[in-house]
Amino acid sequence: MADGGGRKYSCKTASETLEWIHAIIDFLKPYRFFLDDRMWEAVDIEWMNCLRKESVEKLLQIPSGVVQDHWPASLKEFIITSRSLSLPRDQADLQEAFPGLRVASLNNVLAQGMSQKKKHEIETVAAVINSIARRVGAKTMVDVGSGQGYLAQVLSFEHELSVIAIDASSHHGSITEARAKRIEKYYASKARESRSENRGFSTPKTVTCKVLSPAMLKDVSSAFLQLDDLGKPIFSRVEAEGKPLEGIVGSKSPLPCIAIGKSPLVLAGLHACGDLSVTMLRTFMECDEVKAVISIGCCYNLISEEAMHETHSGFPVSTGVKSSSVLLGRNARDLACQSAERWRGLDEAAGIHNFDLHAFRAAFQMVLLKYYPEIIIRNPAIGRQGKALRRKHNRRILESDSNRAESFSQKNHKPVICCTKSFNRDENDPLLNEPSSYTRSSNEGSNSGDRYSKFLKFCLWGLERLGLHDSQKNFLGLWKEAETFADLVGPYWTLRAALGPVLETALLLDRLLFLQEQGFLKASSRTYRVKRRKIRVRAEFDGKVNGALSADFDSRYTDRQKALDAAMNDINNSFGKGSVTRLGSAGGALVETFPSGCLTLDFALGGGLPRGRIVEVYGPESSGKTTLALHAMAEVQRLGGNAMLVDAEHAFDPAYSKALGVDVENLIVCQPDNGEMALEIADRLCRSGAVDLICIDSVSALTPRAEIEGEIGMQQMGLQARLMSQALRKMSGNASKAGCTLIFLNQIRHKIGVYYGNPEVTSGGIALKFFASVRLEIRPTGKIKSVKGDEDIGVKVRVRVQKSKVSRPYKQAEFEIMFGEGISKLGCVLDCADMTGVIVKKGSWYSYGDHRLGQGRDRALQYLKENPLVSEEIEKKVRAAVVEDNGQVSSSFMKSSIPQPQDEDTMFQEMQ
Repeated sequence: MADGGGRKYSCKTASETLEWIHAIIDFLKPYRFFLDDRMWEAVDIEWMNCLRKESVEKLLQIPSGVVQDHWPASLKEFIITSRSLSLPRDQADLQEAFPGLRVASLNNVLAQGMSQKKKHEIETVAAVINSIARRVGAKTMVDVGSGQGYLAQVLSFEHELSVIAIDASSHHGSITEARAKRIEKYYASKARESRSENRGFSTPKTVTCKVLSPAMLKDVSSAFLQLDDLGKPIFSRVEAEGKPLEGIVGSKSPLPCIAIGKSPLVLAGLHACGDLSVTMLRTFMECDEVKAVISIGCCYNLISEEAMHETHSGFPVSTGVKSSSVLLGRNARDLACQSAERWRGLDEAAGIHNFDLHAFRAAFQMVLLKYYPEIIIRNPAIGRQGKALRRKHNRRILESDSNRAESFSQKNHKPVICCTKSFNRDENDPLLNEPSSYTRSSNEGSNSGDRYSKFLKFCLWGLERLGLHDSQKNFLGLWKEAETFADLVGPYWTLRAALGPVLETALLLDRLLFLQEQGFLKASSRTYRVKRRKIRVRAEFDGKVNGALSADFDSRYTDRQKALDAAMNDINNSFGKGSVTRLGSAGGALVETFPSGCLTLDFALGGGLPRGRIVEVYGPESSGKTTLALHAMAEVQRLGGNAMLVDAEHAFDPAYSKALGVDVENLIVCQPDNGEMALEIADRLCRSGAVDLICIDSVSALTPRAEIEGEIGMQQMGLQARLMSQALRKMSGNASKAGCTLIFLNQIRHKIGVYYGNPEVTSGGIALKFFASVRLEIRPTGKIKSVKGDEDIGVKVRVRVQKSKVSRPYKQAEFEIMFGEGISKLGCVLDCADMTGVIVKKGSWYSYGDHRLGQGRDRALQYLKENPLVSEEIEKKVRAAVVEDNGQVSSSFMKSSIPQPQDEDTMFQEMQ
């Protein structure tokens, strides 16, 4: 029942529910401008002139339906009608629905890792699920969207139900299993202490898949229904075409399983996002084994909203709403996630802060539109400043006020749905996740200079999040232009938020009507009391018709595949052949690599440096960065490829390079005048497709033209960072298409004033960090002395793989660099052979097959130096072992690998 000063609505029957939905639709039609941009042009001027003079406290009460006597009649009618059309938020009592319900507090083992809010939810929902399962005679519960398995483990260990935990993330499945094992040990120990060792524990069974249809949900659930005495599922596997099941944790088969026999099930979802709640309802309707559904939905913005002929969209689902041709749109579904109680629960300072923050974001958008129009067209996101800190602060307040839980429940209540019951989330609302830094009162006014300083800080933070570091723009002028309208932000946002409960009601009533149309529900709508939160039970299931869910092939699969093929063909015709392709048919699933010139580094990289990617090598001075790059160029030339050196430091030494194996006669060298010239030349040669490796030495020496032409001492903030950011956006794609590897050598700088943490940063901004597929940190670890010990003849170096998109990161490689000779290749071969087991080391003796290499590392190296054939054989076996373990593909840079011109007939056939 809904009321709020206006007409009362009911949802006891399908006709009453549909009438309620039609009333919402009719109400929303004249106010659609609240869901579109430029809404300020359509809001009644009389409303705004009235509300802009009101206090923050009164504005925050608008979403809850509170009006003032002196407000315009049309404004009061809008707010009161919004309240009357929304589901009521009255306090509830669960004991009325579930006599004898016992909500037990969780022990510290089960509650480990839970926040206070999560702990309260799990305690209450688990008790309700257990009560419903006992009433319908079900011993198996399916936790849909289980996340980290908190609910599944409480139901399994505390309520002794058999639980199947389904989640789309395999990582969550692994966490659930590991956590369940720890909890099982605790309960086993507790059982031994109480001398009840015969008690059997049933840990949750984890399944990893994306639930896209009721058929899939039934098949996955049914696979685990029957267990033998050893706890293993008894089932037969059948081939189910067209069902995109990713697989079951612990099983290599990607096919769903159909159980032998039937058992009653209960479906439950705590915060089942988007369409998942609707899929659970459809499964309940179609599957006889499912006796009850407890769905606590959330994330309405993720609901799919398709055309009326679509049968698997999340809204609308009922025939009555579909016949009305209603489509809400993304903005409306976003707004449905807003909580009126959360607005009402803000104090004056927090309300002022949030209104100011919205004003800052609007003004920041003006900054982007004026100074960075190329950024604004990409719909950038800068996130929520201080979100994590605010959540920790709220959690501490919640824990300290736990003894006042009853009063707290007056502020935090929001409805949910089931075929029986529903909760709603309150974690992702943007308001309480922002830092509250403003303490000024609305009666005191605001210091314009103080607000500007905070806006400036907000802009600099936002620009940094977008990779922009230019602080020389005229922010003051834009802020003065926007500040005159800042007092309108509060009225606009609170009026818009008043529609949130109405839109949420429309979504939930559509789901209720969907079940009522099938004759599944009694005419029942009750409210029950819950400590600190509330549950609204909108309907109870009465019985089920014969609606068994078929496990046959999905009839929509063929149509979907045809539509996909047609779309891909259209894209390839419009943008060129190969614009979109299936990875398996393209033959590009593996990443090609080539040797870096250091075998231990190749071992750490999983095969070598990747082709067509960006690699950053950084470290302190005299650490071996250039030497490592020269060895990589020598390897590329040895394999028949072309290499280029962009010597921005103007420090290239041909004699040293030749000693390292570089073919200096055929090496392409560029010594640019400025950074723009260097990067432009590198990009042009990269696009040619004829160069396989380009090394830029170094990023720090890529001096922008404006800095060279300017005076010494002139501040040039962000020039080099912007230069690198613009260049890398172009070069990354060109390098991938041409198969050209770009190696950027970079230096280390130290931040001034950093007393805690690592002050080291690399020059050139942060763009290179993101575009680089591999980042290598190289540092010297010691010096190598001569035999006599009177002079240094080399350095020991350690390379750490700080980032890798093509192999496992954070591995380390150690090798020696001899002055005048470069990297000690034999030392690398010996170390890698020892790690891979190609060479056997017993004590201090090294052996390879029948060959006894010598006692001690020095004598083994001497043997390899004197026997190059043995050394080459060992190196081949080591590389083969590395490639086999990592699945990499080695490259050979032959002329035939470069695309050759085609004849006209072949080109014409491809165009067709």
